[in-house]
Parts: sequence; structure tokens; C-alpha cells
Amino acid sequence: MIPQDNSQDFFPQDVSADHPNCPSIAYFKIFLERFAIKELIEKHLTDPRKKEGDYSFCTLIKTVLANCLFLCGSQNSFQTTARKTGEQENNVAHFIGSENEKIPDPKTIDTVMRGLDYEGCNDILMDLFEKVRESKLFFNHPELIPDGEYHLGCDAETIHTYKPGCDHDCENCPYCLKRTRDKTVWYNHTVLVGSLVSPGGFKLPIYVHPIKAEAVREKESASDNEHKQECELSAFKVVARIIRERFPKLRICMLLDSLYANGPNIRLLNEINFNYFIVRKDGSMPTVGEDCDGLMKLPDHVENNHVFERFHDGKGNIIEKKYDFFNDIAYQDVKVHIIRFQEKRINSKLNKIETTYWEWISGEKITKKNVAKLSARARVRWEEEDQFNTAECRGFNMRHDYSRNPTAQMAWVVFLNLAIGLEHLFIYTTTSVRLRSKMSIRDYMADLFHEIRFICKSKIDSMVYSLGNIQFRFSPIRKMKTWIKMEQPG
Repeated sequence: MIPQDNSQDFFPQDVSADHPNCPSIAYFKIFLERFAIKELIEKHLTDPRKKEGDYSFCTLIKTVLANCLFLCGSQNSFQTTARKTGEQENNVAHFIGSENEKIPDPKTIDTVMRGLDYEGCNDILMDLFEKVRESKLFFNHPELIPDGEYHLGCDAETIHTYKPGCDHDCENCPYCLKRTRDKTVWYNHTVLVGSLVSPGGFKLPIYVHPIKAEAVREKESASDNEHKQECELSAFKVVARIIRERFPKLRICMLLDSLYANGPNIRLLNEINFNYFIVRKDGSMPTVGEDCDGLMKLPDHVENNHVFERFHDGKGNIIEKKYDFFNDIAYQDVKVHIIRFQEKRINSKLNKIETTYWEWISGEKITKKNVAKLSARARVRWEEEDQFNTAECRGFNMRHDYSRNPTAQMAWVVFLNLAIGLEHLFIYTTTSVRLRSKMSIRDYMADLFHEIRFICKSKIDSMVYSLGNIQFRFSPIRKMKTWIKMEQPG
């Protein structure tokens, strides 16, 4: 049961249809102001400069955020596009709050970013999540938090690779993870990102943790799998506790890959009161797999611990889903619950059968009534992997070196994830859905940047004023139908 929240609702109605000639950027500007980004910056970040200079601290940070929001891919691209003419630069400068009608150059931005604490940047991410919760979004759309739990995906990704002799000071960088193979030496930057993920594709990054070199000392020559495991598990222990400390009473369910299928990690999740679904593959927790194999052979297994469903998907396919589940399997000093799931997609016209198999460790007991719903929730973990695709391949360009300075670079990565969250919040409003029509998200954000540059700033301000105190409604997600079918396939 989700408790009622009487705080302000950012998403109760859509009045955009009453202003058909109003450009998207006017709505987007109001939307950003509604989340008080300027106030969050001033609350959590401190200007490292002794003197303010030509630009306010908030203007510099908003320039970074604009660079990410409008999917420019690099500082150079943002600067080149925004400065094509003096009038365009003036309009962009107004949007980011610059009082001297100019855009700060990359060197000025880098000087400030070098002095930032990325933990302060993370506080902005977590406060944004808190603001979204207070906005009644999840109260009005409980389908985003299945069974009243906030599902968080955690995964690590290598975002930069350097070779000796490059411009980046690898030997002295606290985030450069040294790797060796025979005589070859290279360095990786890896981050662990924790994000809210929901059925249908809605995502909101909550915490970004750079893995420090000191955490994996003497692992330079380890295999890729061993090195990845050492990096992720050490970082996850930190991130999980930070999130629980920040949200002590929140019902959270962690969605994790097979790397996390081990006794110490499950004990940690139980200790800090996180529910979880963890992928189990052959080779991880092998005695658990052996016990489940044995239990499947018992004569009463099918009657008590097996569910089979067969139905048409309306697209010419027959879907067969088979669930086997096992409760209270002993492993080391913990007990775990296991779901084995197999899905067959049969197309008789093409004489084609596609088979999918998954196995999960569940943090809650499994019954015939809930096994389908639990399996559907566990599969939402894919959205975390899709978020990395967004960060790397859909315009945010996370693998680009926005700065060669380690501190500045990590701050850029956090702001990039903040931009992903803000973009998702706006894209999933009915206003944005109507205005975007069939445009891709990438083209739509580029179009917003185009509007900033080519529409007179006074005209945008006038339109913002004419819209008044509008509010935004969250748009039902098309892919939510898929979730409903997964949850109740019969």
C-alpha cells in the first residue's frame, strides 16, 4: 500500500493544447524551473573560486547541464553551435542565466569543475529523486513502482580507456584502474550507477560512484571478469549503504546481474533491508543450482512448485511460459528463494521457435500466485543496461572526455546522468508527447536547442509568462502494456 502524499503535484493536468502555437522550449523552461535546479545547485555545491569573475557559479553549472541536456556530445560542439552568430549566443546566454550576454568558454568551466566535490553533485541527483517522489508521480502512477517498491538497477561501466603517454595523467589519477596483459598496459575509468528503473522504460539516475584505483590495487593483471567483479562488488557495498542512509524508510528492490550472486552480497542486502532479484547463472552459487535440480525431480514438484501458461500474443505467436520455484534453499549462512523461468515464442507460419531462459534469486518467498509477477519485476533489470546505451550511444556521449582532469571529469559524468533524469521526466509528459509527435528523442532535444538559438529571448520569456502556472501530466508509457501482459499473461 503506497501512503498518500498531499504535497504539490507536478503532473495533474495538461493544458498545452490551449497554447498550440507555443514552442516546446517555453514548456521545457517552465519544467526545469519547476524542479528548482538553480536552488539545488546552490544548496549542494560551493563555488571553488576566490572571486566570481565574469560569470556566476550557477551560470557555469547550468552551461554544463545545457551541454548535456541538448545532446551536443562535447564542449566544442556546444560552443560552436551556440556561437554561430552573436544573436544566437545572446539567446543561449539568456537561457543559462548569463548576465553579460556571453557563454562561458570551456577553460572557465573547467577551472570551476576541477574544484567541485562529486558527492555534492550526487546530492543533487538524490534530491531530484526526492522531489519527484514528493510530486505525487509514483502515487498517481503506481505501475512505475510495482508492488509499491522502488526498483533500483545497479551496474558498472567502463567509460574511458587510456594508454600510457596520453594527455591524461594516468599514473596520478585516483580513478585510473591500471590493467596489464603481457607487456601491454592500459588504464580504465569505471563508474557504478544506481538508477530507478520502471516497467515501460522510465529511468531516473540516483547515484554515480567512480571506482577508485586504490580499491583494486594488485589486480592489474587479473582477468577481465575477476577485475570487473572486484571493482563492482567493492563499489556496491558503498553505494548500497549510501542509498539506504539517504532513504532509510523507502521500500527498495535491487535488480542485479549474476556478478552479485554470492553470500556476502545477499547478507548485505538483508542487513540493510533491501528486497532484491539477482540473476543466477551456471557457475554462481553452484550448490544452489544442484539443490534445485534435485528438488525438480521430486514427485510433488509439478503440483506444488510449477506453473505453466500458454496463450496467443495477438501477433501470430503462441507464448509458452514455464515457471519453477524453490523456497528456503540453504547457501552458506543464508537462505534464498529461486525462480527458474523459460519462455517459448512459437511462430507456426515461419516454423520458428525462440526460447528464453532466466533464473533469479528472489528476496521474497515465491508462490504459484506471485511467481509470474515476480518474474516480470526481475526482468525490469534490463532497463538499467538500456540506460548505459542511452548514456553512450544516444547523444550524451558519456565516453567522451569532457575534461582531462579527474575531478572535473567525474563531475561531468554526474551532471550527464542528471540530464538523463531531467530528459526522461520531460519526455514522459503528455505535453512533450504531443509536441514531439513522431520525432526521436535525440532530434527533439536538438530541436529544443534550435528554438533557444533562433527564437528571441524576450519572445520565449513572454510565452513562458503567458502559459501561467501550468502543470504537467505524466504520460502513460506505451510499453506499459507489455508489463501488464508479463504480469498477468493469462
